[in-house]
Amino acid sequence: MNTSPANASATAVASGPSTKFHPGPQRRPRLSASALQRLAVLVNSLADAPGEPELPLAEVRVAAKQGTLLDLLRKYSGRSPDFACVRSPDGTFDDLNSMLRDAALTIWGREYEKIGVYRNGYCLALGLVLYAIRERLIQVWPDSNLTE
Repeated sequence: MNTSPANASATAVASGPSTKFHPGPQRRPRLSASALQRLAVLVNSLADAPGEPELPLAEVRVAAKQGTLLDLLRKYSGRSPDFACVRSPDGTFDDLNSMLRDAALTIWGREYEKIGVYRNGYCLALGLVLYAIRERLIQVWPDSNLTE
């Protein structure tokens, strides 16, 4: 496994949920907050769709950690949701998967304390997206002009 700073989140995934996750100096995802907001609306619509089977919370946790949450949502929704709005500029879902993985690992085992979810997988999926939005909007390095 490549352990370069660009793959810091992959290293955290391999070490398991008992390891406290601290995002490393990897590049900031290029996915916009508005794209994540569109995903939140889409996940909410999947949760509210009549006749949808329940989405197991444990499967959402693992899928987010493994970068396969969109595939899991497709599988359980029984339809083909259009996730094109959350593609990275290079046409992949790598940035989104990285952001959701970071969110999942950050709150692993503390979902109820952090986002108030402990039973419903759709609610966890939505909570992870909202957590990723929160993390995306926080400025990691403050602007020196604002701190003076």
